[in-house]
Amino acid sequence: TWEKSLERCYPTDTFVTINAGTISSDVLYEYYKLNTVLYDYYTPQQVILTVNETDILDIMENGGINRFDEPNHLLKLEAPWWSFFYTFSPLSRYLFNALLDWNEYGPNAETTKREDDSIAVINETIELFNKHAKRNHYKFSLVLIPLKQELVKKDMHLSTLIPMLKEKGIDYLDFYKYILENEIDYTALYWEKDSHLNSHGYDLLGQALCEHLVKSKR
Repeated sequence: TWEKSLERCYPTDTFVTINAGTISSDVLYEYYKLNTVLYDYYTPQQVILTVNETDILDIMENGGINRFDEPNHLLKLEAPWWSFFYTFSPLSRYLFNALLDWNEYGPNAETTKREDDSIAVINETIELFNKHAKRNHYKFSLVLIPLKQELVKKDMHLSTLIPMLKEKGIDYLDFYKYILENEIDYTALYWEKDSHLNSHGYDLLGQALCEHLVKSKR
């Protein structure tokens, strides 16, 4: 994991990393956990939040802050009736994509609007993390992780967050930029049939984050 890679690399052994993430969650749920349970229990000196493009889709499916109004907010929103055909029928996908200009979430134009809304939620939630860190006197850092297809296209969706991060003075590591600037062969960092980092990728991420954190302390 990148956490253990960070521990091995960091020039002190006086700290322990704890992976408090939850599979298929998103930044809003991670903030909810930190604010209601994790901070009071662990009182961390540093909180590191990792985000990638899947956070956009997770928020599209889970909803925004309104999800916490319901007692069963951890359940995903119900998929539309036609999603069964889209998922299991290649012919249906062709008809939806080519003829109707739809994707698995609905009309493409509507999906673009929902993606923009999700990015706005991510933006606002990162600011909540930063305010929580200032209020409780610990350091907060954000890590932007590209999916494999974003490196193929040379376009990281969440790069739109960077102007806000700079404006608010939020510490962040752009792993997409790190890979490109160091001319690293990204194909060795990802699973062959998956868009996420493999063990080599997470090891490099831990090293890159170690370098970043050491440099930011100077």
